[in-house]
Amino acid sequence: MHRSAVSFFVLLTLIVSMFAMPVPAPTVAGPVAPAQELLTAAQAIVSEPVVTNATELQTVVEPESDAAIALKPAGTYQGEGAEIVAFDPETNRLFSTDAGNGRVDIIDASDINNLTLVSSINLREIDPVYGGDQPNSVAVKNGLVAVAVAPTDIYSEPGKVALFDTDGTPITAVTVGFLPDMVTFTPDGNTVLVANEGEPNDDYSIDPPGSVSIVDVTNVPTVTVQTVGFDLDPSTGGLTRVNPVSVDPEFSLEPEYITVSPDGSTAYVTLQEENAVAVIDIATATLLEVAGLGFKNHNVGETGLDASNRDGIINIQNWPVRGMYQPDAIASFEIGGETYLVTANEGDSRDYDGYSEEARIADLRLNPALFPNAEELQQDENLGRLLVTKSTAFLSDTAKVRLVHAHPDVPPVDITVLQDGTQIAGPLTLAFGDVSDYLELPGGTYQVVIAPQGLGISIPVTVDLFGGSFNTFTVFKNVGLPLNVDVRHFTDNPNAPESGNAKVNVYHLSETAGLVDVVANIDGVTETLVDDLPFVSDVTMAGELVRTPQIEVAEGTYDLAVTPADDDSVVALDLSGTELNDGDILSVFALDGNVYTPAITATTALTENITVSRLWPFGARSFTIWNSAGQLVYDSGNDFEIITAGIYPRYFNANYDEDEGFLFDERSDDKGPEPESVTIGTIGDNTYAFIGLERIGGIMVYNVTNPQNPRFIQYINNAELDGIIPNAGDVSIEGIIFVPAEESPSGTPLVVTANELSGTTTIFEVIDPNGAATLTVLHNNDGESSLLPLEADGIEYGGVAAFKSVFDREASEARDAGNAIAAVYAGDAFLASATIECSFPITGTTEPVYVCRCAEPDRLRRAYLWEPRVRLRP
Repeated sequence: MHRSAVSFFVLLTLIVSMFAMPVPAPTVAGPVAPAQELLTAAQAIVSEPVVTNATELQTVVEPESDAAIALKPAGTYQGEGAEIVAFDPETNRLFSTDAGNGRVDIIDASDINNLTLVSSINLREIDPVYGGDQPNSVAVKNGLVAVAVAPTDIYSEPGKVALFDTDGTPITAVTVGFLPDMVTFTPDGNTVLVANEGEPNDDYSIDPPGSVSIVDVTNVPTVTVQTVGFDLDPSTGGLTRVNPVSVDPEFSLEPEYITVSPDGSTAYVTLQEENAVAVIDIATATLLEVAGLGFKNHNVGETGLDASNRDGIINIQNWPVRGMYQPDAIASFEIGGETYLVTANEGDSRDYDGYSEEARIADLRLNPALFPNAEELQQDENLGRLLVTKSTAFLSDTAKVRLVHAHPDVPPVDITVLQDGTQIAGPLTLAFGDVSDYLELPGGTYQVVIAPQGLGISIPVTVDLFGGSFNTFTVFKNVGLPLNVDVRHFTDNPNAPESGNAKVNVYHLSETAGLVDVVANIDGVTETLVDDLPFVSDVTMAGELVRTPQIEVAEGTYDLAVTPADDDSVVALDLSGTELNDGDILSVFALDGNVYTPAITATTALTENITVSRLWPFGARSFTIWNSAGQLVYDSGNDFEIITAGIYPRYFNANYDEDEGFLFDERSDDKGPEPESVTIGTIGDNTYAFIGLERIGGIMVYNVTNPQNPRFIQYINNAELDGIIPNAGDVSIEGIIFVPAEESPSGTPLVVTANELSGTTTIFEVIDPNGAATLTVLHNNDGESSLLPLEADGIEYGGVAAFKSVFDREASEARDAGNAIAAVYAGDAFLASATIECSFPITGTTEPVYVCRCAEPDRLRRAYLWEPRVRLRP
């Protein structure tokens, strides 16, 4: 190979005419090509995954040929944390929350390329009347700054909305609901709305209600607040899921995000875990509707997904799963007099120490009639790794009810179920120890009428039954009630056990036994499965519902026993030889032996062996447009995975690790790129949606002027994907806002992001992509380290170090001039004796689509791979 000692750098400055194609994307419809057939740079790196090449990805996603806008990064403020951002056009200030440090940073954005800190509102240092120490959200309007503040890790106390002026001076504060998580203004600035999420604590011992607070701020510092809760009638339509621990919507509905209709009359509130949206009339503080969003069929058309983080490849294809949309952020806009909603379908699970609904498909018992190829599907490289809900509570509109006669002092009873005076079921006669089968009833309010035989008197009990719930009602003795009869309501947990396992529910219904343990003899060793289980009157949940412990064990035959607490030598209840088959859920009711002795007897009931008939992953990996009636108008399908795979194949579905940076494919088994945030902006006659991706990062831009047919415009990512924080750029977009040109300090539209992990707040300027851009090309002209000078800039060093020194200096000067840079290398000694050939789609590109190819891949190492980037900026 020719080696030149004359000139190892050739600098070229080019003027490139950019036609409107900010992000090239593959354009041919069809299945994804097998990744293992492709040769890419990533294959040449030791321990790197095999990934597809952008040119082989096939999709119908095409950028607009006449795009009128593109985003260009401007200034970044590096803080310690950044989650939600707001902008005040009067002072040109940004307000960015830093929840971890208990403050809101006030940032001067007068020069959009040079963001500087003005001051911070430190909520841990000001008067406690202004809230706690965790600012979760911020909004600003008409010179008034509203901050949603929650006490850290204190779930039993409500939070506050604290009001400040734009200098950060406190004005007043008002108490709202539990865990205020998002705050926004109505368009006129007269009302603040707060989403009070009301999440439970980790062990589920505290589960406060979710709500939305409506704060009138027209006469600040005097403010008034109204709160809208979710104490719904159980027959309310639209609910698609219920909390499997507490089925009451007052506690299971957890508001996440709010958008207000353009006319300021209606609030639309995402209920993320519930996969629903609440509709609230703001003027009357009235809950109008809770609308379930349904599910996305990933097994048809262009809705595929990559479901495995253990296959080492990009594998976007259709699978027999139905994603729950579960949006985080929501935005709204108006076209032709119709209000449209836009959701970022991130997905979220109920995953706590006290309860988790997550399960991998490999661990579930699939219905063999519906999944005849279950064994193949459940392989790790297919669907086995994908996280789905194991909760069956939301799969039905009907409730299941069974009854237990649980006290020896109560005579046999006749039980009848009525609704609005009409007999629905019964009469059913139960004697002591009897357990009925489950009865299915539509969600609603019912009267359970209990008539002890021989007394000629009946006792009506009103109960609320929510669709999807499993309920057990027990007949007890209670001398304080008529006829000494009481009815107690348990919420059963019907979640199927993992494949190869069974479950046991224990109901401690003996008033005389005291605390008990549940033990099992397993392979000759006594193990305590439940410790210090109290009588049920001491185990209550929100709404007086009772949760009983559930034990999951491998299928087999067990010697189960109930013993006095901490003394397994005395067996109060012997269940030796209990056979538990794969998928069984066994309910054990421990009852008083008789009226004279404290001995415990037992009755058991077997819930039907449960298999999984449908698979429901979290989130839809897309953005969706809905009309105001809740009808789906458009969904972006698998665009996000296709586009990110085509542009950043080495970082597809990446997850950021604090030690290793962005790791390929680590989120495929969970929620993919996780569209977290969304904002809407109108520029000229066009309306655009800007969607922030939380995991790989970056912003997807779509023209939504025609809501039925949005057009992809651009994907831009300001992260340094091969870097480690603080040298990784913007990592993990959490909040995003749009600033129209008439309010912008630069006179151009802006998009601003708050990035949680990197702590950065970044401004993107909206530009015309059809102008000219300057490109600086740096080429080493096949320079060898042996031919480079041994001294440069007065410092004695040579070889690769000298080359890098000159390159860094020239690149820095080009960047300072606002030029894009393309670096081309062709040295063999420089790159571990491997020849590198680089190809760039220069026109209109914000990042390279083609990566370097290595002619001798076995000899290339990670440290020597320089993957070039091209940014063209008019």
